[in-house]
Amino acid sequence: MNSKTNKRAISTIVSMSLFLIITIISVSSLQVWLQGFESEIFSTNKNSDNSLKILGIYDGELYVNGESRVDILIENKLCITDIELNKEITQIPIDDCIENLEGTIDILMKTQNSIIKESIYLKEESFNTLNCENIPFGEWVKVPGNPQLNTQTFCVMKYEAKATASSSPNLYNSANQYCGYSIASGINCPIDGSVNITSKAQEKPLSFINQTEARSLCQNLGEGYDLISDAQWTTLGRNIESNSANWFNNDIYQSFIYLGHTDGGSSGLINNDVTIAASTNDLDPYYLTGDSEVSCDGSNNNFISGEDSITGMGCIGQKRTHITTLGQTIWDLSGNAGEWTRDIVQTGDKTSLGNTAGGFKEWINTTNSSNLTSLNYLTLNSSNGIGKVLVDVNDPYPSSDAPQHVLMRGGRFDRGDEAGIFNLMMHVGPSNRYLDTGFRCTYTK
Repeated sequence: MNSKTNKRAISTIVSMSLFLIITIISVSSLQVWLQGFESEIFSTNKNSDNSLKILGIYDGELYVNGESRVDILIENKLCITDIELNKEITQIPIDDCIENLEGTIDILMKTQNSIIKESIYLKEESFNTLNCENIPFGEWVKVPGNPQLNTQTFCVMKYEAKATASSSPNLYNSANQYCGYSIASGINCPIDGSVNITSKAQEKPLSFINQTEARSLCQNLGEGYDLISDAQWTTLGRNIESNSANWFNNDIYQSFIYLGHTDGGSSGLINNDVTIAASTNDLDPYYLTGDSEVSCDGSNNNFISGEDSITGMGCIGQKRTHITTLGQTIWDLSGNAGEWTRDIVQTGDKTSLGNTAGGFKEWINTTNSSNLTSLNYLTLNSSNGIGKVLVDVNDPYPSSDAPQHVLMRGGRFDRGDEAGIFNLMMHVGPSNRYLDTGFRCTYTK
């Protein structure tokens, strides 16, 4: 081989080496650039009021938080087009987009200016599998779980719990649906199986039942049944809150959520009692209230002056039904009878919520409420129909239950703007009985 050939070979080797070095440098730089670009476009807005977040998938619905118009892609396939999000949690049905998927999936939420990406592992509760229509104890409603409240999808009674027709004669007072009677009377509600419950419109809510008895009657239905928990109640409330159909004039977060039978007035009362039956017709949501969309009964108990006008909470606001994001109707979640939950807290910070005196407070005037699984409200108050909190700095009633306070929800028939889907009362213990306190059960797999 001559020197000219050697030089040519060396030049070729040097050229190839330089090309490889340049290529490696270019690829490395490209990767760094891409990483920086990906970090930039996949990061959420630094302004927490406008940030977009993918929270998780429960029961076939994607939970997101933020304010924007977005397209949603799942595994690079377009699932939802141009959906508007608000600042509150939005639940987006995506069951059709994930029904044939498994394992970890990539979700992209695209706005005009950015992309939010999240990888989520599909679990059993990610899919819409719970069937509430086959429950043999009346009519039940399906409620999607909420990842922020750590709740799975569950079924809940459509109506406040009632005694079955066959067991009604075993109540202390079947005409008024009193299961037992006052504490002083010593007459308890039977939990031995002689009284059975169902979810039906007819009859008034089962009352004069304490929290312990109510939970027993729910659990008597079988495995998976229980008294509603505070987290489940709040999950249902948040679901209802997010549906504009539950707000006066569909004006979500600006007007008020319908409060149900809360103004102390109604027609057709049995023996001048306080709670009322529901209607079998969901299109008759003002049933027995005396109010409607076009007329008022003049009752304005615990409302400020003027709320009994046609457009007020004491009139049109007395609508007794709410509609979930799955399109199902539930009765009397606010008003009619106050309702037991299965949760109990101890006298102290969890009952005073930062207050030195007891009584009804606006949610914004409480602290330490996270332990009650009620989210903080900085803009909504009782004028928006969410209800108030009855805090307690003393022992519960009766004092023999101290230090146990039950979390009671919904408000009663005459509590006015103190009632609401997020009303919370903590002044009584688990052995107390009221004629205007009832309950409802849930079912989970």
